[in-house]
Amino acid sequence: MRRIPPLSSPHAAFTLVEMAVVLALIGLLVGGILGGQALLRSAELNRVTTEFASYQNAYNQFQVQYSAIPGDMLTATRYWNSAGGTGSDTTCRNTNSLGSTGTCNGDGDRLIDTASNEMFRAWQQLANAKLIEGSYTGTAYVSGQASSHRPGTNCPEGRIAGSGWSMLAIQSNHYTSTFFSRNHGNVAVFGGAISNDITAGGILAPGDAYSIDRKYDDGMPGTGKVETNFTTCTMASANTTYSAAYNTRIGTPSCALLFRLD
Repeated sequence: MRRIPPLSSPHAAFTLVEMAVVLALIGLLVGGILGGQALLRSAELNRVTTEFASYQNAYNQFQVQYSAIPGDMLTATRYWNSAGGTGSDTTCRNTNSLGSTGTCNGDGDRLIDTASNEMFRAWQQLANAKLIEGSYTGTAYVSGQASSHRPGTNCPEGRIAGSGWSMLAIQSNHYTSTFFSRNHGNVAVFGGAISNDITAGGILAPGDAYSIDRKYDDGMPGTGKVETNFTTCTMASANTTYSAAYNTRIGTPSCALLFRLD
Protein backbone atom coordinates (compact mmCIF):
# COMPACT_ATOMS: atom_id res chain seq x y z
CA MET A 1 0.00 0.00 0.00
CA ARG A 2 1.31 3.48 -0.92
CA ARG A 3 2.16 5.58 2.10
CA ILE A 4 0.49 9.01 2.23
CA PRO A 5 2.90 11.74 3.54
CA PRO A 6 1.73 13.78 6.52
CA LEU A 7 0.14 17.14 5.86
CA SER A 8 2.85 18.87 7.86
CA SER A 9 6.44 17.84 7.44
CA PRO A 10 9.54 19.22 9.22
CA HIS A 11 11.15 19.47 5.80
CA ALA A 12 8.26 21.34 4.14
CA ALA A 13 9.27 24.56 2.34
CA PHE A 14 7.49 27.73 1.24
CA THR A 15 6.02 27.65 -2.21
CA LEU A 16 6.87 30.48 -4.61
CA VAL A 17 3.42 31.95 -4.06
CA GLU A 18 3.85 31.93 -0.28
CA MET A 19 7.28 33.56 -0.56
CA ALA A 20 5.87 36.23 -2.82
CA VAL A 21 3.12 36.98 -0.30
CA VAL A 22 5.64 37.20 2.56
CA LEU A 23 7.94 39.53 0.59
CA ALA A 24 4.97 41.70 -0.36
CA LEU A 25 3.94 41.98 3.30
CA ILE A 26 7.50 42.88 4.31
CA GLY A 27 7.58 45.52 1.57
CA LEU A 28 4.32 47.00 2.80
CA LEU A 29 5.59 47.11 6.39
CA VAL A 30 8.89 48.75 5.41
CA GLY A 31 7.10 51.20 3.13
CA GLY A 32 4.65 52.06 5.89
CA ILE A 33 7.44 52.65 8.40
CA LEU A 34 9.45 54.80 6.01
CA GLY A 35 6.34 56.68 4.95
CA GLY A 36 5.44 57.29 8.59
CA GLN A 37 8.94 58.56 9.34
CA ALA A 38 8.75 60.91 6.36
CA LEU A 39 5.42 62.28 7.58
CA LEU A 40 6.80 62.81 11.09
CA ARG A 41 9.85 64.62 9.73
CA SER A 42 7.68 66.79 7.49
CA ALA A 43 5.55 67.71 10.50
CA GLU A 44 8.71 68.59 12.47
CA LEU A 45 9.92 70.89 9.69
CA ASN A 46 6.51 72.53 9.43
CA ARG A 47 6.64 73.28 13.16
CA VAL A 48 9.86 75.27 12.64
CA THR A 49 8.11 77.74 10.34
CA THR A 50 5.03 77.74 12.59
CA GLU A 51 7.21 78.66 15.56
CA PHE A 52 8.89 81.45 13.63
CA ALA A 53 5.52 82.79 12.46
CA SER A 54 4.38 82.98 16.10
CA TYR A 55 7.54 84.87 17.13
CA GLN A 56 7.27 87.18 14.12
CA ASN A 57 3.70 87.96 15.10
CA ALA A 58 4.69 88.56 18.75
CA TYR A 59 7.53 90.86 17.64
CA ASN A 60 5.16 92.87 15.45
CA GLN A 61 2.41 93.01 18.10
CA PHE A 62 4.92 94.27 20.67
CA GLN A 63 5.82 97.18 18.39
CA VAL A 64 2.15 98.04 17.89
CA GLN A 65 1.42 97.88 21.61
CA TYR A 66 4.54 99.62 22.98
CA SER A 67 5.96 101.53 19.98
CA ALA A 68 9.30 99.84 20.65
CA ILE A 69 11.39 96.81 19.77
CA PRO A 70 11.42 94.10 22.49
CA GLY A 71 14.67 94.20 24.43
CA ASP A 72 15.58 97.58 22.91
CA MET A 73 12.71 99.36 24.66
CA LEU A 74 13.71 102.63 26.37
CA THR A 75 10.84 102.58 28.87
CA ALA A 76 10.53 98.89 29.75
CA THR A 77 10.82 99.47 33.51
CA ARG A 78 7.72 101.70 33.43
CA TYR A 79 5.68 98.63 32.51
CA TRP A 80 7.48 95.89 34.45
CA ASN A 81 9.58 95.74 37.58
CA SER A 82 13.14 96.98 37.37
CA ALA A 83 15.77 94.28 37.77
CA GLY A 84 17.72 96.68 39.97
CA GLY A 85 19.99 99.70 39.77
CA THR A 86 18.83 102.62 37.66
CA GLY A 87 17.03 100.45 35.12
CA SER A 88 19.59 100.93 32.38
CA ASP A 89 21.05 97.76 30.94
CA THR A 90 24.59 98.55 32.10
CA THR A 91 23.62 98.62 35.76
CA CYS A 92 21.08 95.78 36.07
CA ARG A 93 22.14 93.36 33.39
CA ASN A 94 22.93 90.24 35.47
CA THR A 95 20.48 90.32 38.36
CA ASN A 96 17.55 88.18 37.23
CA SER A 97 16.38 84.67 38.02
CA LEU A 98 13.91 82.48 36.18
CA GLY A 99 10.34 83.57 36.88
CA SER A 100 11.18 87.21 37.60
CA THR A 101 9.58 89.92 35.47
CA GLY A 102 12.20 92.47 36.55
CA THR A 103 13.76 93.91 33.42
CA CYS A 104 16.01 96.68 32.09
CA ASN A 105 15.65 99.49 29.58
CA GLY A 106 17.32 99.20 26.20
CA ASP A 107 19.06 101.97 24.28
CA GLY A 108 16.23 102.62 21.79
CA ASP A 109 18.32 102.34 18.61
CA ARG A 110 15.79 99.82 17.16
CA LEU A 111 18.41 97.05 17.12
CA ILE A 112 18.44 94.11 19.52
CA ASP A 113 22.04 94.60 20.53
CA THR A 114 24.47 91.74 21.08
CA ALA A 115 26.87 93.77 23.24
CA SER A 116 24.30 93.95 26.05
CA ASN A 117 21.47 91.79 27.36
CA GLU A 118 18.95 93.20 24.89
CA MET A 119 18.81 89.86 23.06
CA PHE A 120 17.82 88.13 26.31
CA ARG A 121 15.53 90.96 27.46
CA ALA A 122 13.68 90.61 24.15
CA TRP A 123 12.34 87.17 25.08
CA GLN A 124 11.69 88.25 28.67
CA GLN A 125 9.70 91.30 27.61
CA LEU A 126 7.70 89.36 25.01
CA ALA A 127 6.77 86.94 27.80
CA ASN A 128 6.05 89.79 30.22
CA ALA A 129 3.67 91.23 27.62
CA LYS A 130 1.93 87.82 27.36
CA LEU A 131 2.76 87.65 23.67
CA ILE A 132 4.68 84.38 23.95
CA GLU A 133 4.53 81.50 26.41
CA GLY A 134 7.23 80.78 28.96
CA SER A 135 9.39 82.66 31.43
CA TYR A 136 12.91 83.87 30.66
CA THR A 137 15.63 85.34 32.84
CA GLY A 138 16.56 88.25 30.55
CA THR A 139 20.26 87.68 31.19
CA ALA A 140 23.13 85.62 29.81
CA TYR A 141 23.13 82.04 31.09
CA VAL A 142 26.81 82.25 32.07
CA SER A 143 27.74 85.56 33.69
CA GLY A 144 30.43 87.33 31.69
CA GLN A 145 29.60 85.42 28.49
CA ALA A 146 27.62 87.98 26.48
CA SER A 147 26.08 85.47 24.04
CA SER A 148 25.47 82.59 26.45
CA HIS A 149 22.10 81.09 25.52
CA ARG A 150 20.35 78.25 27.33
CA PRO A 151 17.07 77.19 25.63
CA GLY A 152 14.27 77.05 28.16
CA THR A 153 16.10 79.44 30.52
CA ASN A 154 16.85 82.69 28.66
CA CYS A 155 15.42 81.81 25.23
CA PRO A 156 12.73 79.45 23.89
CA GLU A 157 13.36 75.79 23.15
CA GLY A 158 12.59 74.53 19.66
CA ARG A 159 10.38 71.52 18.94
CA ILE A 160 13.33 69.56 17.53
CA ALA A 161 15.38 68.04 20.36
CA GLY A 162 18.44 70.11 21.25
CA SER A 163 17.28 73.21 19.38
CA GLY A 164 16.46 76.74 20.47
CA TRP A 165 15.78 80.28 19.28
CA SER A 166 17.86 83.46 19.54
CA MET A 167 16.66 86.99 18.77
CA LEU A 168 19.27 89.61 17.96
CA ALA A 169 20.54 92.16 15.45
CA ILE A 170 23.17 90.82 13.05
CA GLN A 171 25.15 93.43 11.16
CA SER A 172 27.75 92.89 8.42
CA ASN A 173 30.56 92.58 10.95
CA HIS A 174 28.73 90.14 13.25
CA TYR A 175 29.04 86.33 13.11
CA THR A 176 30.87 86.50 9.78
CA SER A 177 32.36 83.05 10.34
CA THR A 178 28.84 81.64 10.59
CA PHE A 179 26.42 83.66 8.45
CA PHE A 180 26.67 85.50 5.16
CA SER A 181 28.11 88.97 5.62
CA ARG A 182 25.46 91.69 5.37
CA ASN A 183 23.30 93.92 7.56
CA HIS A 184 20.52 91.47 8.37
CA GLY A 185 18.90 93.71 10.98
CA ASN A 186 16.86 92.04 13.71
CA VAL A 187 16.57 88.30 13.19
CA ALA A 188 15.43 85.11 14.85
CA VAL A 189 17.97 82.28 14.64
CA PHE A 190 16.85 78.65 14.91
CA GLY A 191 19.51 76.04 15.53
CA GLY A 192 21.26 73.80 17.97
CA ALA A 193 22.35 75.03 21.37
CA ILE A 194 26.05 75.97 21.57
CA SER A 195 27.85 76.56 24.84
CA ASN A 196 28.17 80.31 25.50
CA ASP A 197 26.86 81.34 22.07
CA ILE A 198 23.69 81.98 20.10
CA THR A 199 21.61 79.00 18.95
CA ALA A 200 23.41 78.58 15.62
CA GLY A 201 24.53 74.97 15.88
CA GLY A 202 23.74 72.47 13.13
CA ILE A 203 20.28 71.01 13.77
CA LEU A 204 18.96 70.40 10.24
CA ALA A 205 20.41 68.51 7.29
CA PRO A 206 20.93 70.78 4.23
CA GLY A 207 18.09 69.02 2.43
CA ASP A 208 15.70 69.83 5.28
CA ALA A 209 16.94 73.44 5.48
CA TYR A 210 16.46 73.77 1.73
CA SER A 211 12.94 72.36 2.01
CA ILE A 212 12.00 75.02 4.58
CA ASP A 213 13.70 77.81 2.61
CA ARG A 214 12.03 76.80 -0.66
CA LYS A 215 8.59 76.59 0.96
CA TYR A 216 8.87 79.77 3.01
CA ASP A 217 11.19 81.91 0.87
CA ASP A 218 13.35 81.63 -2.28
CA GLY A 219 15.25 78.38 -1.73
CA MET A 220 18.60 80.21 -1.71
CA PRO A 221 20.72 80.04 1.46
CA GLY A 222 22.35 83.45 1.02
CA THR A 223 19.41 85.64 -0.01
CA GLY A 224 15.87 86.51 1.02
CA LYS A 225 14.06 86.30 4.33
CA VAL A 226 15.55 82.91 5.25
CA GLU A 227 19.30 82.24 5.25
CA THR A 228 21.65 79.67 6.76
CA ASN A 229 25.20 79.27 8.02
CA PHE A 230 27.38 79.33 4.93
CA THR A 231 30.30 77.34 6.37
CA THR A 232 28.68 73.94 6.94
CA CYS A 233 25.39 74.03 5.05
CA THR A 234 26.14 75.49 1.62
CA MET A 235 28.58 75.26 -1.26
CA ALA A 236 29.73 78.86 -0.70
CA SER A 237 33.46 79.54 -0.87
CA ALA A 238 33.14 82.72 1.20
CA ASN A 239 30.58 84.60 3.29
CA THR A 240 29.91 86.91 0.33
CA THR A 241 29.05 84.12 -2.14
CA TYR A 242 25.37 84.96 -1.95
CA SER A 243 24.43 82.88 -5.02
CA ALA A 244 25.65 79.62 -3.45
CA ALA A 245 23.31 76.63 -3.19
CA TYR A 246 22.54 74.32 -0.29
CA ASN A 247 24.96 71.39 -0.15
CA THR A 248 22.28 68.70 -0.19
CA ARG A 249 24.88 65.96 -0.57
CA ILE A 250 25.45 66.29 3.18
CA GLY A 251 22.97 64.17 5.12
CA THR A 252 23.99 65.09 8.66
CA PRO A 253 22.57 67.97 10.78
CA SER A 254 24.80 70.90 9.81
CA CYS A 255 22.45 73.85 9.32
CA ALA A 256 20.87 76.57 11.42
CA LEU A 257 18.34 78.99 9.94
CA LEU A 258 18.28 82.78 10.13
CA PHE A 259 14.83 84.39 9.75
CA ARG A 260 14.63 88.15 9.19
CA LEU A 261 12.18 89.88 11.50
CA ASP A 262 12.10 93.33 9.88
